[in-house]
Amino acid sequence: MKPLSKVRTEAIHTQFIEASNLTHALYYACDTDSKYLPYSKLVTLLHPLAKQLHQLECFCTRTRWSKIAHRMNRYLSVLVEVLIGNQINVSVSNLTILLGPLIKDFRLVKQEYAKIDSSSSVAQETNRKPEDAKQKLEEAELAKPLPSQKQPMRDVLVNISPPENINDLIASGLTGKPEDIWTRYQAYLPPHLTQEEVKIAYDSFIVMLEELLN
Repeated sequence: MKPLSKVRTEAIHTQFIEASNLTHALYYACDTDSKYLPYSKLVTLLHPLAKQLHQLECFCTRTRWSKIAHRMNRYLSVLVEVLIGNQINVSVSNLTILLGPLIKDFRLVKQEYAKIDSSSSVAQETNRKPEDAKQKLEEAELAKPLPSQKQPMRDVLVNISPPENINDLIASGLTGKPEDIWTRYQAYLPPHLTQEEVKIAYDSFIVMLEELLN
């Protein structure tokens, strides 16, 4: 059985709703009516519903609903044939008893549609979860703080500008040796350097010192 198009699926559902509304309207209209009429007169009340159920069966041909639609249409057709010549007077409210099987079938159809809607919701939720997970992952990535664009420590220290009085530091060195000048120069370095960073800073200092002295 081929899947139904969305248009036909909605049309069938609409037909069921309309037939169900007509059946229930007839049921409640007759439920409180105490008049007595021959069965043959009551058949007149069933004609619109019979037409509606015949149309419903045509709509449901070769679908999952064909069996129940055929049963409902067949039931009412036989009922009309049986009552059409019956002249026994009965209360109009008796018609509600005859509509009982149709009411029951419409209730079954309603339950089936509820299951279909539930399954469809679960499927949509399942299909949506990977997209939601992907979106949440992307949002989490966007929420992460951007990595700071720090240069390697060696580059930072190499690019440190010497103090303006570097010549004074050189001139005031007790021995004029690089180590003596380095001791004074350390005060201008960033605080809390590791031993490795201090070594890198020292190498940079020596390069800078040689450039100044040459």
